[in-house]
Amino acid sequence: MATSMPGVGQDDWSSRALSLIEDEKYVEAAQVAKAEFDSSKDYHALLAQLRALYRGGRYFECVGSIKQHRDCLTLDVELGLEFRELALDCYLKAKDVLNANKLIEDIESRGELNKPEMLLKKASICGLQSRYDEAIELLVSLNKQFPRRAHILRRLALAYEQVRQPEKALAYLKVYLKVNRDDWADAQIDKYRRLGYV
Repeated sequence: MATSMPGVGQDDWSSRALSLIEDEKYVEAAQVAKAEFDSSKDYHALLAQLRALYRGGRYFECVGSIKQHRDCLTLDVELGLEFRELALDCYLKAKDVLNANKLIEDIESRGELNKPEMLLKKASICGLQSRYDEAIELLVSLNKQFPRRAHILRRLALAYEQVRQPEKALAYLKVYLKVNRDDWADAQIDKYRRLGYV
């Protein structure tokens, strides 16, 4: 009789999946959540499955599941936004630039492109599609809002390098070095030194 109580089944599968994730048993956690989704069609279970696959680095499986259950991306509730953000991460990890671009356009048309990390992902998609001017515009705006952030500065240096503006690339690289000195930055500076810009 206890299984007919509201919420008991959900607690069982979600607690088990969470426990498996904590134990870094991502595939097992995904299987538990998938079984729940298959039986109940509870989108929370599908989201748990996708998160477990993502955490386990199984990006192509995650993309496959998203394609199989594409309707989760059209949900208008907060849960839909969570699906869209996770799907975007999966598409980027799987290098599925075409679907990432389609999804970022959908996110933007819904008015959900308002978080800095989403704008950064849009800039990445633009860069992957060789739309460097658009990427630079987004990155410059982000850099004004969040100055001296290494991940933004690095992308700006790379984007300006792609559009053959080495002086600007070097300027952002120098700021990057003040914030975060690493092997990549040292190699970049060495490259600009050999080219005669430093």
